[in-house]
Amino acid sequence: MDRKKIAIVAITLAFALLATPAMAAVQKPSDWWKNPFEKIWNALLNLQSQISSIQLIPGPKGDQGPAGPQGDQGLPGETGAQGIQGETGPQGPAGPMGPQGPAGSSTGGISGYEVIIAENTLAIGPGMNASAFVVCPSGKKVLGGGALTNQPDSLFLYTSYPAGEDVGWVAWFHNYTNNTTTANIRAKAICAIVE
Repeated sequence: MDRKKIAIVAITLAFALLATPAMAAVQKPSDWWKNPFEKIWNALLNLQSQISSIQLIPGPKGDQGPAGPQGDQGLPGETGAQGIQGETGPQGPAGPMGPQGPAGSSTGGISGYEVIIAENTLAIGPGMNASAFVVCPSGKKVLGGGALTNQPDSLFLYTSYPAGEDVGWVAWFHNYTNNTTTANIRAKAICAIVE
């Protein structure tokens, strides 16, 4: 019961209470006029008590309303903090063997390797020089060389180098003593066919 209905009931009851003493004035004309507002007040209190004791029974549940329209898309959130680095994963399996490479060129290279030695035995005066010279076989070139002597206490090798256009090897010795020395001197060449 809403407030508007309660007010209407209260006003109706008040008029009824005012009219009731007027009809009963023949028997007790002094009771109503003695305190008419007290009776109205008591009647209102009684009405309020009755209204308060009324239990409102809930009505049946209504049908679910239709879904509302979809709202606008929200603003994108801030970028989150970077996560910690994960642990190193296990080593993967070995890959398959690759295909065989192409065959190398058949041209070029070195063949016919050999060492050639030439020697001289001669008397070398004090402060004098002597040489030994070795030549590679025809068609071969010198790849390297060296020299030696059987008189290292009197002679020393002061130069050794390829001869001509890599056709052999030359070695020069010097007698650094004050005496003539008879010595064996040798030149050695490493020769091969170079394609």
